Amino acid sequence: MNRHLMLPLALLSFACAEDPSTPVETDTAVETDTAVEADTAVESDTAAPAEALALSVDATDEAGWSHLDLATGTATDAAGDWTLAFQRATVKINGGVSGEGGVRAQLVDASLSEDMTIPSDGWKEDTTGDDGTEFWAFDGWYIYDSTNHTLSPTPGTWLVELADGSVHGVVIDSYYDEHGTSAVYQLTTLALRSAQ
Repeated sequence: MNRHLMLPLALLSFACAEDPSTPVETDTAVETDTAVEADTAVESDTAAPAEALALSVDATDEAGWSHLDLATGTATDAAGDWTLAFQRATVKINGGVSGEGGVRAQLVDASLSEDMTIPSDGWKEDTTGDDGTEFWAFDGWYIYDSTNHTLSPTPGTWLVELADGSVHGVVIDSYYDEHGTSAVYQLTTLALRSAQ
């Protein structure tokens, strides 16, 4: 299945294409694939498998941010309920100095799975040093290749905790779209824990 539904970043309004395989034209967007089953280490006859969501986030705008609400898997704006924001190679969270959403994040050395262990410590927020230098919780998400000047995602899964205690797993699959355009993030997300 490779149907796409574009969700534009419009002022609190979203438009959908009549044909899910036809993208809606927008300046910045979050594109979602239909849900795909997540790899699971434990299977159950009674429980439905968790569903991962494949997202594409256009962060090509050098001046603006593309905001994403992980709870819904949709695009939003800075005034809405956003979890992550993307601008070129920078990813910020709605927590710490970047926002009042109470979001925290950390990278774990594990594959995305519905039965992942969620640590109680090691969480980070976006901060600013004494000299004004910004430190993003997602710092270190990429490895820079100086030979061909490309970015590759650091292996692992980003755990993102919302203020309500819910946790989402995020894997940055690529910084490039299928045409090689940079700053068009390819993500896989999975809800790991409900609100506490």
